[in-house]
Amino acid sequence: GYINKSDCLNAVGICQVNSQYDAYIEKRTTASGKYYFVVQSTNWKDIGRSEDYNTIAARDEGIRDVKRDAVT
Repeated sequence: GYINKSDCLNAVGICQVNSQYDAYIEKRTTASGKYYFVVQSTNWKDIGRSEDYNTIAARDEGIRDVKRDAVT
């Protein structure tokens, strides 16, 4: 989590920009076999994490949704 609101808002702004580039989205799997993705900053730190998905297709749809909605 973030310690203060300004750091959180800064991370949201970075997520909005970086989510548009595949290089900053990393697809991962939990230890229990669920799928999720993270959005990373330009120094490759995780700054946003998705919910867990039951299928790869659902996770990939979540990525498309974030790419679409992040710019609005």
